[in-house]
Amino acid sequence: MQEREQLLEKIQELIDENEGDLPFVSLDDFFVGNNDEASIAPEQVDDGRPTLAEMYTQLKWIEGRPNVYSVLVSIHEDWEMSLNNREVWPAADMIHIYAMAPLSDAEKWVETLHCRIYEGWIYGMPLAAPSVPPGYNVYTLYWD
Repeated sequence: MQEREQLLEKIQELIDENEGDLPFVSLDDFFVGNNDEASIAPEQVDDGRPTLAEMYTQLKWIEGRPNVYSVLVSIHEDWEMSLNNREVWPAADMIHIYAMAPLSDAEKWVETLHCRIYEGWIYGMPLAAPSVPPGYNVYTLYWD
């Protein structure tokens, strides 16, 4: 569980740095060591959403594309539930892809994730979000 403890520490540090705004973490930070299938899109577990391992593999493939700057995980406000239960991984809210590609390409990349994709920030750019490089788009992945 070393990864979980490191993630919890990182989340708290980022929250402190960003005036309480919920942070963004890397794919590796969120997925490595994570066996809690309910940590992202819990309502879709066993109902179309791929496993965490499958999600991680697909998202790493996307992250490795030459026209992708970054793929980040936004932490959900319920992340604190993991502080009192060692079996619970900090909860994620959405995935954000910074890419120099049209929406139609991004939609193809995420087909196997059975998610919705939104061009831009659903609720406006969060304070904690890393800057988007010129020429890049943000695509937000979410599950209802």
